[in-house]
Amino acid sequence: MAGGGAVSNQFPTNPYLYGNPVKDKYGFYGRQDIVEAVSNNLIHSRQHAFVLHGQRRIGKSSLLYRLRRDEILRQQYLPVFFDMQSFIESGFPPARVLGHMAQSIRDVLDPQLPTPTEADLSGDYNRFHRSFLPKVNHLLRSKRILLLIDEFDVVVPQTNAGPASAGELLGYFRTLMADEAVGLAFVFVVGQRYDLLGEGHRRLFKNAQSHHVGRLKRDDTRSLLVDLGRKGEISYTKKALDRILDLTNGHPYITQLLGSEIFEHLQSNATQRATARDVEACLDGAMEHGHAGLNWYWSGFESEPHLQVVLSAVADLTEDKPSASVDDINETLEQYLHFLTPSDLDEACQALRTDVFFELADKQRYRFAVQFIRQWIAEY
Repeated sequence: MAGGGAVSNQFPTNPYLYGNPVKDKYGFYGRQDIVEAVSNNLIHSRQHAFVLHGQRRIGKSSLLYRLRRDEILRQQYLPVFFDMQSFIESGFPPARVLGHMAQSIRDVLDPQLPTPTEADLSGDYNRFHRSFLPKVNHLLRSKRILLLIDEFDVVVPQTNAGPASAGELLGYFRTLMADEAVGLAFVFVVGQRYDLLGEGHRRLFKNAQSHHVGRLKRDDTRSLLVDLGRKGEISYTKKALDRILDLTNGHPYITQLLGSEIFEHLQSNATQRATARDVEACLDGAMEHGHAGLNWYWSGFESEPHLQVVLSAVADLTEDKPSASVDDINETLEQYLHFLTPSDLDEACQALRTDVFFELADKQRYRFAVQFIRQWIAEY
């Protein structure tokens, strides 16, 4: 009701979020096991470096924001979010990165705190921990700064043909992490498989505790759909929910994408309860509207086209059956004049065993972990 008893003519807002990190409590579901593991280890042990790794668009950045607002963690830490992507073009010069990091700490701690600039640090970026951090620790008293660093794997060390400044930056982070007196704790996010990280990152993370960020549990996925749907004044039949869960298998981005499309579909049809038929009617629209985000997965293999070919083959083979054998995949590839040795095919299938693409259905048989992805590949 609006003031004076008049009925509001406002339509409910689409409650589903996709494409951007979830920055506050609204829209964030699951991950409690990771939050508790990081929080408990930071508070109750001497562990002060963590690595969160997983596929793109699986919710790692949202998890960092969840850690930033965790009330238990904030009793002993001051979390500061920091994104490395903005330094890609400049090559990660330590003075620039640390200057911006100092500003981020200042903005959260005390806007009046004198902060070294890039120019101040360009002559000697070690001033960051020699002169700036002692001032920070004095203001914090018994707390510590917790740096939540997103997209850290974009920093390519010199040994991997990246700029020399990137190697220097990784070396400096090793110094910060090794010196307990610095008073910093770290949570790094990387978008690669942990075992595929370059030498510079492996050296940096050798004493860090790692956590895999995967798909949401089924109950958390169901709660996401139902709770947000209630905020948007829509609901789902049991068959509709089961169909969405089967399509997304707990992938948060795709679950939010499909929920958003279903909400708009119901609004345009002046109804509030989604059926399994409504879910099917929304698949093409969800694929179209999420194409840019979904294409991140496909384009990630542009340097390895044989993986794209294997993905396409399994997407085709599992159109009418639940899984495909290695022999089936090989036969299909050869029909289209793509020839891989048995070892190369096995290596490709193993590389594609992720939260987004393949999972092992049985010995030497593969299926898509997320059926929506399979259908998108088959469609596009």
